[in-house]
This record gives sequence, structure tokens and C-alpha cells, in this order.
Amino acid sequence: MLARLRTRIIEPSEIPGHVAKWEVLFDTGCPCGLYTFYYAGCGHLHGTRKHCCGGKVLDTMIVFCHTPPPSTNVRAVKIRGSCRGCNA
Repeated sequence: MLARLRTRIIEPSEIPGHVAKWEVLFDTGCPCGLYTFYYAGCGHLHGTRKHCCGGKVLDTMIVFCHTPPPSTNVRAVKIRGSCRGCNA
């Protein structure tokens, strides 16, 4: 039987810390990628955050280690509230 994940509700300002905390090691072997977050109230898309591990630098800019970057839907963390459309 699969264990149910407990969903944690966070504020939008807490997203950067949670991207680092919930880093996923993709098939590429590194956590670089796109992390998609959803609202707790309505379940709609809050937004996608870019995360680069710093393993690859192009000129002076840190870039994804692999292109196209892998992506994941973060289900264990939800953003407090509902989207603008549902709040209207």
C-alpha cells in the first residue's frame, strides 16, 4: 500500500527555500530543472521556478546542466490561497 504524502502549505515567499529542500535528482543525476507549484485552495497552477545547481557556467551565467531541462510537479508543498480567477 502506498503511503499518502502530507501536503505542507507555504507562503509564496517561501518557494525559493523549498525548491532547494525538495530538489529532485532527475535521470540526469543533478537537481537542475523546472519545479512547478500549485495553489492549496483551488489546485490551479501557481508558477514554475527555475533551479540551477551551479555545475555549469556559460560566460558568467549559471545555466541548466542539461537542455531541455527536466521538470517536476511539486505535490508535497502547496502555496497558500487560491489563484486570482478563483478569488474573483
